[in-house]
Amino acid sequence: PRLMRNVIAQYFRGSELSRFVSARRRRGTHAQTRLFDFLHEEAPDEPLDVRTFPLAHHAAGIGKVFARGDWTDDATWLRFECGHWWNQHQHFEAGNFEIFRYEPLAAESGEYTDWDSPHAVNWLIRTVAHNCILVHQDDETWRNVRNRQGRPLANDGGQANDVFYRHTLEEWEREREHFERGTIIACENRPDFMHVAGDCTRAYAKSKVSLCLRQVVFLRPHTIVILDRVTSVRPEYEKTWLLHCY
Repeated sequence: PRLMRNVIAQYFRGSELSRFVSARRRRGTHAQTRLFDFLHEEAPDEPLDVRTFPLAHHAAGIGKVFARGDWTDDATWLRFECGHWWNQHQHFEAGNFEIFRYEPLAAESGEYTDWDSPHAVNWLIRTVAHNCILVHQDDETWRNVRNRQGRPLANDGGQANDVFYRHTLEEWEREREHFERGTIIACENRPDFMHVAGDCTRAYAKSKVSLCLRQVVFLRPHTIVILDRVTSVRPEYEKTWLLHCY
């Protein structure tokens, strides 16, 4: 991303992105980045004071919210996601959050080993590897995770998506009921706090979950409060609240 940021900033001279790059000029630390610095470096634009920017951004199209406590190096960062299923690289993670301050505090788990390795399809991309909610239905099955049809897949208690992906937007639109997995239903950003609410209900199988709402309040600079409302089809279905920490 750092390499392409310089290329894009050079192309859009005078833009806020170009000024942002000028404000955060970092010399390459190895041969590859130093080569790109040499190829794409020009006289910098006037630096942009990022402190004038909002402390949160709601990317509505992909269902993600990025927020931070302030613009200092001491800041706490938050990422929240609750969006639709668009492509094969996504994870089963509606309602997932991540927290960073100096280092990852709440993060996703797992290791990328291979596209459809047993670890990838049974842990890395599954809900159990994220800071989400599990609802355990003993007889639930997963039939298609990264096109591993017919192969045994773990019942992690998480979210489901038997329709893998479609090649065109038209195909996606025709079957959008399969892909509309989560929706951010509220997002408010003020100087002292940020609030976001996501409806994750449709990310889970109808046979086990009738309601799953998550609200996150970021009380700046460093406090995060999470409120979940979960209703299972049967009250005996066990619920698990996940937090992956380093």
